Amino acid sequence: MLLDNETMFGDGAAYNASVTLDLGAIRPGPGKPIKCFFTTDSTLTGASVVQVLDAAVLPADEPVLAFVPPAVGATTEFELPSDVLQFVKLSITGASAGTFTAGIVMDVQTNL
Repeated sequence: MLLDNETMFGDGAAYNASVTLDLGAIRPGPGKPIKCFFTTDSTLTGASVVQVLDAAVLPADEPVLAFVPPAVGATTEFELPSDVLQFVKLSITGASAGTFTAGIVMDVQTNL
């Protein structure tokens, strides 16, 4: 898995942060869903839902999907639909402490 700052929603983002990613430069191509990951740290408590929103211009406020966060210290993968808009925001509801890391999984490096 290739990770860099352009593919990360947040690396150790606070539980109460809403993090936004600009997909303009890293969209995989028409018709291809965007594989992402979400990892909780060992101190994340009370998280009930991870919400993903999108928009063509900021602020991102159109619902795309929601999922239950993984167990503390675990990772889950999810896919954004291929027609997701340019700006994507990720946030957690119900959490009272801890951090999370989330980003896009780049399966194949294409800039060689």
